[in-house]
Amino acid sequence: MIVVIEGGDGAGKTEVAKAIVKMLDADVFIHFPDDNAVTGPLIRSYLKGGWQVLETATSNSEIARTQSALAFQSLNIANRMEHMPEIKNCASQPEQHAVLVRYWQSGWVYGQLDGLDPGWLHDIHTSMVLGGGGGSGLNQRLKKPCFGGSYRAAR
Repeated sequence: MIVVIEGGDGAGKTEVAKAIVKMLDADVFIHFPDDNAVTGPLIRSYLKGGWQVLETATSNSEIARTQSALAFQSLNIANRMEHMPEIKNCASQPEQHAVLVRYWQSGWVYGQLDGLDPGWLHDIHTSMVLGGGGGSGLNQRLKKPCFGGSYRAAR
């Protein structure tokens, strides 16, 4: 089983995720972007304003902004793909549990805020991060949430 937790900065995602990890005795817990992944340091540097793609290579700031947004999306996809074997393993084995904080849905939302096309973002994330399009395997499992709306703990 795969549990994905999404939400804004400071919403409490990590605390909820840790509680779910403990409750399920989860095999995998990943908070994306994973700083320990190969792309982790680059992502952190970008988020802190440390670099921009083509910042000085072009006089067109719109092109530079768009290319930076595309590069950032690519880094985040690569960051998530490093964990695909563990995630696929949990998706294919009912006794295995993975708790993921900020999976592909965050990339989709933040990419739109950076001005990228929502349809393109959805297609690239669901085909690359979820291991293939067409509604099969892990892709199909993660596109269908278990429930929507708010979750209220049992009393």
